[in-house]
Amino acid sequence: MPFDQVCHPVVADGLLLFGSAREGAVYALDAATGTLRWRFFTNGPVRFPPAVSGKLLYVVSDDGFIYCLDVAGGNKVWARRGGATESYVLGNTRMISRWPARGAPAVVGDTVYFAAGIWPSEGIFVYALNAADGRVLWCNDSSGGIEMAQPHPGAISRSGISAQGALAASGDALLVPTGRGVAAVLDRSDGRLRYFRLQENSPYGGSEVMGLGQSWFNGGVFFDTASGDRMAIAFRDGCAAASPSRVYLCTAGRVASYDRANLWSEKETTDLKGQKSKRWVLTPAVWDVAAPVVAPAAVAVGEDALVVGGGGAVAVLSSSNGKERCRLFVEGQALGLALADNALFVTTDAGAIYRFDQAAATPKPASPTGSLAERILKETGVAAGYCIDIGCGDGSLALELAQRSDLTIIGLEADAAAAAKARQQLADAGLYGARVTVLQADSSALSALPDYCADLVVSSRLLLEGAPMPPDAEVQRLLRPWGGVACLGSSQALTLHRRGGLENTGQWTHPYANAANTNCSEDEVITGPLGVLWFDDFGFSMPNRHGRGPAPLFLDGKLFMEGVDGVLCVSAYNGRQLWQVGIPGILKSYDQEHILGAAGTGGNMCVAPEGLYVRHENRCLRLDPATGLKLGEFTAPALPGGTPAPWGYLAVSDGVLVGSLADCEHVVRFPYVKSDMSEQLTESLLLFGLDAATGKLKWTFKPEHSIRHNTVAVGGGRVYLIDRQQAQFDRKWRAADRDIPKDESFAHPPGTLVALDANTGLEVWRQAKDVVVGTVLSLSLEHDLLLMSFLPTHFALRSESGRRLTAFRASTGELMWDAEAVYRSRPIINAGTIYAEPGAWDLLTGKPTGFQLRNRAHGCGTLAGSRHLMTYRSGTLGYTDLTCDVGTENYGGIRLGCWINALPAGGLVLVPDATDRCVCSYLIKTSVALQRFGMRPVQLSHCSGAYPAAIPVTVQADRPDAVVYYTLDGETPTERSRPYRAALNISEPCTLKVRAFAPGQSPSPVTAAVYTFDPDVVPVNDPRWTVHDTPDGKPAPSQWVIAGTIVSERSNHCGPVKDQSSPDANRPGTVRLFSPAGTASDGVLELAMMSTDDDTFGIVFRAQDPVNYYVLAFDAERKWRILARRQGDNHTVLAKNDAGYQAGKWYAVRVVLDGKKMTAVVDGKTEFAVEDEAFAKGAIGLYAWGCQGASFRDIVWKPGR
Repeated sequence: MPFDQVCHPVVADGLLLFGSAREGAVYALDAATGTLRWRFFTNGPVRFPPAVSGKLLYVVSDDGFIYCLDVAGGNKVWARRGGATESYVLGNTRMISRWPARGAPAVVGDTVYFAAGIWPSEGIFVYALNAADGRVLWCNDSSGGIEMAQPHPGAISRSGISAQGALAASGDALLVPTGRGVAAVLDRSDGRLRYFRLQENSPYGGSEVMGLGQSWFNGGVFFDTASGDRMAIAFRDGCAAASPSRVYLCTAGRVASYDRANLWSEKETTDLKGQKSKRWVLTPAVWDVAAPVVAPAAVAVGEDALVVGGGGAVAVLSSSNGKERCRLFVEGQALGLALADNALFVTTDAGAIYRFDQAAATPKPASPTGSLAERILKETGVAAGYCIDIGCGDGSLALELAQRSDLTIIGLEADAAAAAKARQQLADAGLYGARVTVLQADSSALSALPDYCADLVVSSRLLLEGAPMPPDAEVQRLLRPWGGVACLGSSQALTLHRRGGLENTGQWTHPYANAANTNCSEDEVITGPLGVLWFDDFGFSMPNRHGRGPAPLFLDGKLFMEGVDGVLCVSAYNGRQLWQVGIPGILKSYDQEHILGAAGTGGNMCVAPEGLYVRHENRCLRLDPATGLKLGEFTAPALPGGTPAPWGYLAVSDGVLVGSLADCEHVVRFPYVKSDMSEQLTESLLLFGLDAATGKLKWTFKPEHSIRHNTVAVGGGRVYLIDRQQAQFDRKWRAADRDIPKDESFAHPPGTLVALDANTGLEVWRQAKDVVVGTVLSLSLEHDLLLMSFLPTHFALRSESGRRLTAFRASTGELMWDAEAVYRSRPIINAGTIYAEPGAWDLLTGKPTGFQLRNRAHGCGTLAGSRHLMTYRSGTLGYTDLTCDVGTENYGGIRLGCWINALPAGGLVLVPDATDRCVCSYLIKTSVALQRFGMRPVQLSHCSGAYPAAIPVTVQADRPDAVVYYTLDGETPTERSRPYRAALNISEPCTLKVRAFAPGQSPSPVTAAVYTFDPDVVPVNDPRWTVHDTPDGKPAPSQWVIAGTIVSERSNHCGPVKDQSSPDANRPGTVRLFSPAGTASDGVLELAMMSTDDDTFGIVFRAQDPVNYYVLAFDAERKWRILARRQGDNHTVLAKNDAGYQAGKWYAVRVVLDGKKMTAVVDGKTEFAVEDEAFAKGAIGLYAWGCQGASFRDIVWKPGR
């Protein structure tokens, strides 16, 4: 976020006021001389300028508080925490509140508005406070957890607003910047969320907003305040400012002034079809001049002065006519501007503060030394990382440790005077904020610090004064697993405790968890719900997310990730960067748009205690996992005849490094758009084994045909592979290609399953059966089972056409079972169960278990698993907790990459950022580690919908100590609402909202259900519903799934179509028919329908059978709606338009049948009115063609009276 690139200045009462993110303080300098008048420390970075009203200023801090200070002396008048409780995390190397206050204050009259929290899933708190005493007037704490459309079309997730930027008022609206997305708009009177139109405004947005009354401005775009409609796009890169009479827009090329009172005018336009409409346009500029500085980045307006800041210069223009008055030169980019007292103040990203051309500076005194710090550093061996000083006193030990090491130190001190002295001493030494921070708080703050954060724990008061020992359990909790050290005792006798590994947590050492390809860590710790442990923007260049780069890895507390030109290793438990090694071009071939990537090539990196192995071209580097130092470099053997070839497959197991020589001739045609696949090699001509320590060649194996990289699995001293002819058609045709010649052959003969001894390469057994047709092998050592499957994921190769799972005895090759199975992800082997979206199968028998992966929204990657959790993209980060039956849950605000980059391992979910060059406006772009935290939404026994009679609604909270409160009028529940005690008998239409509250926890997200009652409701689980698929449709069968009152088609089932672009073409798909008593003739059919896909779906009526009916159908990809008659293979469109549909939006549909008259109404507007006599009566039903995610609810059939 750009809001803290500089200290933005504010001038009031002769003082220059600004916040310091480095030191976590508010400064007041004499505006005339630059001398320090006062300084106020908070417990976290201060990233925004204060807001001044009268004699008071208001400022927010990353410690989660808003502070009210008197301007003259900097004394605290009042303070209020924004988040739910005291809880800290590590964010970009700083110890901050779990709910940092990054919604900077806006003061309107006697009310101050601010917001805390950046992670939607953990709660966003927007407040209106009495400006004089800080009393809460209202608080919106429910808009972070709302379920809504995400930036990617079709993605619906429980992920609402964030608060990242200075709040602003626009009339009676409160604008809340959300970071990378468009601003959210609340009602200033009561805090109600009016709208947050994220998906339709992607990629617009940003952290700066400006309220203009009728309209508001965000990220270069004007929006209508009343509706949120986009009015005009001013620029993509620029800045803006406003005065009471003018609006100023500044871009790289121009600066323009507009009359604020007459900013907008209506203009009539005519589209290509001759349809006329009106839209708002900006009135012509009052003046427009060339931009006076390079790369304008800031603009400020004063009395007849407009200041434009940019690279190395500031220009002062006349605000009335745009004429340049003067130009001032500064060091760095001028980003902070203030005009007051006939002076111009400028702050730059070089750290300078100017009053015109005079810079301010602060002294830097010398640093003391001490022997105790030397002993601590020597005896612990910890000279870098995070140090927690419990009871830091006056900061002397922290000062000495900082001067002798690379430690980042967080001190806790309950005594206010001692904390103030420590801050002063450290600030004078130039260390405060950047290297040392002091949290002035009582003993409760210790338990609020994040788990695993400390590489070193000390206690100044214990070591120097003999104070009581800190609680052992808390010290142990704070220590980083795999090496964190506590140094306590006394200054004369230090006692050390070094923490070992975290028990029952799993590793992720290969692209699919291990060399056996189970795609599942053995982690038994991580479950939901999830909350942030740390986050950091490492500034490490990653490949394009559409290139599907290799998965990150985890081993013994270290997280390894690959970028375009190297490898980065960080501590998995506190995010500290450990080392970085440059390998130019290592992932260059993955830095492309929409390619197969690691889904086909396999990984180029694996790790074991003896080394991190990274293959590039025809060599493999062996790096020390702890330091990144090169331990060896191995060259791949040549092909028979001496021809060199690039290294392909890579795995390490039991001291053997298994590699292969890739086939450069077999280049598959996969790209969704034009890309270079020449280095995306998926098959190999030779397999070999090396000594993992020395690189000495142990053996080679040459297949009769070829080895697909995904069919190699290693474990238990064996190497398993499939030797099979290459699918030559993969070089020509993609799975998505439709216009393929009829004589094109897609024959792909079966292969041979082979087991080799991993140490010698000798053949142990081979199995040549007709069933050896899979493209993926996974190994369960626990059950002596080898699983063969396919990889039918998004944009799969054409050869990934099989829909089977097959199991062999790993020790002998004996066929155990072979089963037809429909799935669309790489399988996970989790103990005795196979999980593959959307189902699960028993590993030993192949029989379905009945599990369904429910409610996953858009996601182009595959699943990754641990014992109790599966992670995947579902709009934002999605996960399924296998210990409870709540379906897909979300951790909102972030998006995943397009393959695997959310690892459930080490007791955490580790998510290195994989979204480089993504322009979708997901709110936060960062790397993050998540752990179990918080409360789930309350579960209701009856979901939203229409019911024929009264229902008894029961609720279930996530925690036994939680109290559930509810409302029936649509208001957000608080602890003043009615507590839930027994089942609620709901018999009248209402909106039920429930929320759980528990000690020390953020309130749960609000769960809402809208209930209506109608005796003519058709239950979706009525046994009279029947499903009918088109005979040659694929995949087969369709999957109609019921969840509460909603029924959805999940399979993408569709039959062939002659002309896919035409609405006149017959689209045979799947229909779900219902025959009411006395077959439907005249009457009214009502329902709501929605799809997260973009293909065809709708409703049928007067159906004679599965191929003779009327259909009302929508299609988003081809942008049409039709009312048509299907008679066998004949398809007649009776009416059509080009409306299409919006993915993720529920449409209220009503069809009135009156003899030959048929009227279709959508969202209260008549869509079609036609007459036809082909069918007089018949069944009603639901229809989908290739529309995975078509959903229907609240189905009502009212027969004609």
